[in-house]
Amino acid sequence: MINLVRQAFRPDGGAEKAINDYMQAFAKLGWDHRLICATEGWANLPSHQLVSLGPVSRGRFGSSQFTKRVSVHMESHPDQIYQSHQWTPGAQVIRLGDGLHSTWLKRSSAHASGLKNLARNLSTFHRSRLIEQKLTLEHSRLRVIIVNSNMVAQDLLAEYPRLSSKVHVIRNLTRCHREVIQMPVGAQTFGFVGSGWERKGLVYVLKALAQLPAAQLLIAGSDSNEAKYRSLAQKLGLGERVSWLGVTLDLESIYSEIHALVHPAIYDPFPNTIIEAMAYGCPVVISDSTGAVDFSGQEGVFVTPLDYLCLAEHMNSAAQSGLAVRKELAEFVRHYDVDYLASCLEKAYEDFQF
Repeated sequence: MINLVRQAFRPDGGAEKAINDYMQAFAKLGWDHRLICATEGWANLPSHQLVSLGPVSRGRFGSSQFTKRVSVHMESHPDQIYQSHQWTPGAQVIRLGDGLHSTWLKRSSAHASGLKNLARNLSTFHRSRLIEQKLTLEHSRLRVIIVNSNMVAQDLLAEYPRLSSKVHVIRNLTRCHREVIQMPVGAQTFGFVGSGWERKGLVYVLKALAQLPAAQLLIAGSDSNEAKYRSLAQKLGLGERVSWLGVTLDLESIYSEIHALVHPAIYDPFPNTIIEAMAYGCPVVISDSTGAVDFSGQEGVFVTPLDYLCLAEHMNSAAQSGLAVRKELAEFVRHYDVDYLASCLEKAYEDFQF
């Protein structure tokens, strides 16, 4: 029995999409599997595939509470396999969908104020996350580490060089394809997708948009500091040029409307939205701190430093990508499907006994 471990579900979450992808791949391989979480419901998952360890506290410290409950569960069922999608010491398989917390702290510190960095250094939450990371990656039971980009693999091995034999790069899946690729019409329109706007670089996008007269921006997602970003947009004179869509499940309609997706993240291992947009023939503009930099040689993938003037230039270039480039993008990622994932998992799990 393979137990996937993930605390909570949100309908627009990338980790939740990955969980569903992995369950489909396990089913395709004929491997018994279920999900261990802290919620009574997980999308449309049938009850026999769901093990709820009960609700945990709201906020950041709920994850530590959940991790302790998972540890108790693993001790009670030591003969089973655990593939965790968050820090879980003792799991035989760990998927680093969020990358390394230590790398996030290092990269974000260069873009934060001295006061904010001091607060992070003193934060009990960040200290506990770093401890969980270390305990998970140095645990004697750990056998497989799944990362979704070469960027994360390099970060991991720079900090934990002895783990090289355990690392497997398995890409995120496209999940959807647009059979007919068409050119968007009207004024240049860009898309920004996801939550956690500081990490994903929304400040840079808004400043870059101010350099592109008449260009528009669609923002799909939410953030607890949304008022701050709305205020910045007003100060930049963007006014009606920014549409705040909130949590949006129908991302396909957005990909078909925009000239390019913009994702200048401070740190993002490999966002689902990048490969999904590419599957719809949508050019992408990413920072060099985004795992999709692995695709930098592909036409239609524009890599930019975290500078809003450079970002504006790349956005303008991406928006002018022709139909041939868009079709090539969709074809380039087409094979990242469940069959691909199942094949990768067979290799990663080849030493396990079922």
